[in-house]
Amino acid sequence: MKELNKAKYENLKYLAVELPEDILKEKWSGNFDRAKKLIAQRLSEDIPRALRCRLDLELKNLEDLENCYTVTREEALQQVRERIPEMSEEEFDRLQLEGKLDWIYLNGKMMYLDSFCATLFKVNPSLWQRSCQGDQSDYQILDELLNAEEVGTPNYAMITHSYAMLSRYLKREDDAKKYLMMSAIADIQNATRETASLQALALIQYEENNLADAFKFTQSAIDDVVSSGIHFRAMEIYKFYSIINTAYQTEEARSKSNLITFLISTSVSLFLLIVLVVFIYIQMKKTLRMKRALAQSNEELLRLNDKLNSMNSELNDKNDELCEINNIKEHYIAQFFDVCFSYIHKMEKYQNMLYKIAINKCYEELIKKLKSSALIDDELDALYTRFDRVFLNLYPTFVSDFNALLKDDEKIILKQDALLNRELRIYALLRLGITDSGKIANFLRCSTSTVYNYRTKMRNKAAVDRDEFENEIMKI
Repeated sequence: MKELNKAKYENLKYLAVELPEDILKEKWSGNFDRAKKLIAQRLSEDIPRALRCRLDLELKNLEDLENCYTVTREEALQQVRERIPEMSEEEFDRLQLEGKLDWIYLNGKMMYLDSFCATLFKVNPSLWQRSCQGDQSDYQILDELLNAEEVGTPNYAMITHSYAMLSRYLKREDDAKKYLMMSAIADIQNATRETASLQALALIQYEENNLADAFKFTQSAIDDVVSSGIHFRAMEIYKFYSIINTAYQTEEARSKSNLITFLISTSVSLFLLIVLVVFIYIQMKKTLRMKRALAQSNEELLRLNDKLNSMNSELNDKNDELCEINNIKEHYIAQFFDVCFSYIHKMEKYQNMLYKIAINKCYEELIKKLKSSALIDDELDALYTRFDRVFLNLYPTFVSDFNALLKDDEKIILKQDALLNRELRIYALLRLGITDSGKIANFLRCSTSTVYNYRTKMRNKAAVDRDEFENEIMKI
């Protein structure tokens, strides 16, 4: 069905093709028989397809006109007088001159459309007002007719159409559209193909610049005409259809142009947005890389700072050690000179004593003095006492700190008035930096093995790791 309608629509476009002049003259002269013979003659010849389609349409149109224009002048006047009894021939002729009566010349006779009377009263409210109104108003008559007629009937469609035409005549456009819609619905319900109401609605929508609705209504009206096969109606619609179609196509083209402009603008905006997003993304990645590089630099700075702090701490420790060593050197240099002067003085006294003994020839007493070790022992005791005193002056907590590194049952308990014992002196010399067991043995006048045994014995008594014991001593 859709393909058939499409083919009919395609044929309608050929109505714009001009008819041959001889056929056109015969048609407008009302010589339909002569016109059909000329058309048949042309169709038998080799002519362009567009002209052939146009002649086919015209042949059907002439046949439809003959079937529709069947009312003679006398019959037409009689039909009008049935509605308006006082209608005179002069007024009837005037209506015909004004184009209010649908008529044509048909084979030498004036013939009227079979529905001309209904159309005349539909589209002319003044005539409708005169037709059988009595003392009632137009709207009262129409209201009575509407109330008396069943909704959806063909008469209902005609009455609502007349109501709409009257409303248009009185400039009541909303009512006109309302009743035209009601009339069009009734026509559709009754499968009436001569949809004058739909055409009138299309015209109103066109006047109100509602081109989309006007185009749809016109297309529907043409579809009805094509389906009904009444081709002369197509010619009536064609004039205003071409205007509506042109306006609609222009509006569609403008809308399409606006849409294309909008799509281009949107596409450009979207492209710019994408470019912006990509740019922001690249900048974010750069920023992220910079942050990572900065974080790495900060970590490196922190590491270097920690290293620098560690080096500063080590340097401070070294400075403290140097200060301590310098302090030790100062003390021990002073003590060294003091001891040297004391020994020189004692040696001088001892030399003088031996000299006196020798002069007095007390040889036995001289030999006895030379063999005695009491002097050396006394000097060693004095040396150790002086060492202990100087060392404890430098490290006053050495004994308690040393005992803190030993087990509870292995702590050193000194004799009364004793400052240090041999074990403590060994580790006192270690604390002063003398780590060679031979040098320690020479200072304490004992063997190297004795010093080694003392050191091993102390490590075994340690409360801390025996391998770290002497390192802990160096921290006292």
